Amino acid sequence: MKREKTEIKYILLAVCTYKRPNMLRNALLSVNNLKLPNIKTEILLVDNDSDGSAKIVADELKIGLKFPIHYVSEEKRGLANARNRVLEES
Repeated sequence: MKREKTEIKYILLAVCTYKRPNMLRNALLSVNNLKLPNIKTEILLVDNDSDGSAKIVADELKIGLKFPIHYVSEEKRGLANARNRVLEES
């Protein structure tokens, strides 16, 4: 059985984070170096810190990144809650 190729038209890179601003900054700068074909790509950043520790990094890099970044805060702690928020937001 021959499989049909499907064309990718949109990529949403979801990043869940909790109180690791330096690691987040490095990750986002690495993503910025990706060489992707002409595909609409955006970043969804879900901060699992109710104090919003990742917002500073998101705001700082928002202008310099080649991909739009969308910041949301998930106040319910836990990776499962952050992942569920990704699904809700996407």
